[in-house]
Amino acid sequence: MTGDASRFISISLKQNGNDNKKGKILGKGTIGNEDSLLIHDVLYVESLKHSLLNISQLCDRGYQVTFRTNSCEIFFPNSKDVLLIGKRSHNIYLLDISSSTSIGCLLLKREES
Repeated sequence: MTGDASRFISISLKQNGNDNKKGKILGKGTIGNEDSLLIHDVLYVESLKHSLLNISQLCDRGYQVTFRTNSCEIFFPNSKDVLLIGKRSHNIYLLDISSSTSIGCLLLKREES
């Protein structure tokens, strides 16, 4: 989920949107870097201040996610190759999807900390 429409490389907007606990769902689309990492079926949620990544959906698609005290890693399906690495900041794992070399498993963040 994200509240930033500029992050989408493609989006299908809904006219009226559906309400959920985080805000009104205005659409669904794909975010990421066309050259490497794409995340499909991302909800565009009105007024959401942080982008959230669902770990169970990654696991359902074959990715392996390993958490450590200060970092996490996401591996390509059926591989030992690391797709992304996340750094822990307090109780959140941060991800920079624009570089495809780091990942945050609960919060997506494109700009530098």
